[in-house]
Amino acid sequence: CRQSIIFLIFADCLSCFVYYKDIKMRIYLLTLNPYYITCPEVELNHGYCDFFLMPDLTRYPDIRHSYIIELKYLPMTATDADAEKQWNEAVEQIRGYAKGEVVRQMTKGTELHLVIAQIKGYDLMHLDKVETERY
Repeated sequence: CRQSIIFLIFADCLSCFVYYKDIKMRIYLLTLNPYYITCPEVELNHGYCDFFLMPDLTRYPDIRHSYIIELKYLPMTATDADAEKQWNEAVEQIRGYAKGEVVRQMTKGTELHLVIAQIKGYDLMHLDKVETERY
C-alpha cells in the first residue's frame, strides 16, 4: 500500500540522518516521489507545517492518502519532561493544522495522516502518526 511505503520511506530517512541539514535533505528526497507534491513550510491554519505531502491527483487519481509531517527538535540537555511537553504541544499544533479549511480543501477525497518526528540532538526519539480528529 502506498500509504505504508511513504511512512516507511520517511521513517528510514529519519533513522539514518547525521545532522539537521541532512534530515532536511533526506525529506526533500520525498519530492522525487511522483505520487505526491511535497510542500515545505506551507502556511496551514495560522501556522507553518514542516512538510505537507499532497497527492498528485491529476496524474494519479487513485491515491487516497495525504500527509502533514511535523519535525520537533530537542537539545541534548533536554529532560524527559521537556520531551513529553514538546510532544504534547506538537500534537496540538499538527491537529490545529489539520482542522484548517485550506487543508480540508486540499485533501478532499483523501485520508489525512499526521506524522510527528521528535529528534534529540542527533537521535530520533519518537516517530509516530497522530490520530486525526473528525471535524
